[in-house]
Amino acid sequence: FRREKKRKLLQLASHKTFYGGVALVVLLFIGILLVLFFLRKPVPLSIDDYHAMNLNGELDPKEGYLYNGFSFVKVRGSWFTRLQRKNTNESYHLEVRYGPRDVEEIPLSGDYAYLLTFNSTFITFDPTGKDFPHVALAAADLSTNLVRVFNTTPVAACTLPDEKACANRPIITCTPGVPTIFIKEDSVPAVTAQGTCITVQGEDFDLVKSANRLLLAWYGIM
Repeated sequence: FRREKKRKLLQLASHKTFYGGVALVVLLFIGILLVLFFLRKPVPLSIDDYHAMNLNGELDPKEGYLYNGFSFVKVRGSWFTRLQRKNTNESYHLEVRYGPRDVEEIPLSGDYAYLLTFNSTFITFDPTGKDFPHVALAAADLSTNLVRVFNTTPVAACTLPDEKACANRPIITCTPGVPTIFIKEDSVPAVTAQGTCITVQGEDFDLVKSANRLLLAWYGIM
């Protein structure tokens, strides 16, 4: 009886050793596969890498194209191009929500560059409008670029008094001599410059596209 019990114990130990060895081999195999996977996983491309691919014609038109000599690539949902800072050899990446092909149907008229000669400008809107989210996006895109690149200070304003949206804000309309950008809700997207006032109009995302159309004109791309 003791010999039989000892034999069974040895047999059980042998089975455990065998299955343990198989499990170890499987784990080692999985580990090797994981190492190979991460080694083969491509390193995230930089924006400059995308530009290089774009210039070589390696990108789908939805991901990159050339426009008036500028390389535009789409990265993380935004369009990027490279510009050179004025009077320097330094270059930087310009980021916009919409590329030139997205906004080339939006008409632009008047001397839109005149406003950039001022140190500050009002950005005004109608507080009784119904599309505040897109008005805010358009205003944000313009304000960011005015501050960072053109050294122009944007001042938030309203065309009409409103206790909620315009508390303590100046009431500004397109008045001659007062630098103003009017973000206007309108069914027809357009950018119109008259004297010291630029009207950026549209509805829904077309309003944001009109703002980006103005930006691309300011940068000399369109």
